Parts: sequence; C-alpha cells; structure tokens
Amino acid sequence: MATSAYVLMISMMMPIFLASFVSADPDLLQDVCVADLASDIKLNGFPCKSNITADDFFFAGLVKAALTKNTFGATVTPAFVQQVPWA
Repeated sequence: MATSAYVLMISMMMPIFLASFVSADPDLLQDVCVADLASDIKLNGFPCKSNITADDFFFAGLVKAALTKNTFGATVTPAFVQQVPWA
C-alpha cells in the first residue's frame, strides 16, 4: 500500500519538474536586450538589436575617475540606456 502511494506521488510530481525543462526558451529574444539607439521605431523605449556583440556590453564611462571634492566625498556616474544600451 505504501509503495503504491509512493509511486502515485512520484508520478504526480514528475510533470511539475519536467515542465520547467520543457518551458525553457532557446531564443534570446527576452533573455538579453541591447537597445538599438539608431532605430527610428520608438514605442515603449528603444527596440532590441537583433545581433549583439561583446562590444555592446562595454561602457568606458565607469573607468574615468570623477571629482569627489564635495561634502560627501563621493560621485555618481549615470548609466542609463543612452550611455549603456544593455542596461
């Protein structure tokens, strides 16, 4: 009796675990979105580029040291979609 209950429980739980593997999306459409700043179409922000490269993920603005001669001794570097298209 306990064995049949165990088999029933396993057979009911198996589809739940398998559904997570089957529902994976092999397309990179929503996994990574690098903004296409040159596109004329602007609906809710910027559209995604179809082909992305490693250069799309580089932002030289974070390397430059900024002045910290203020009350807090700190600075903020903006990194919005205009500066960093992959943000």
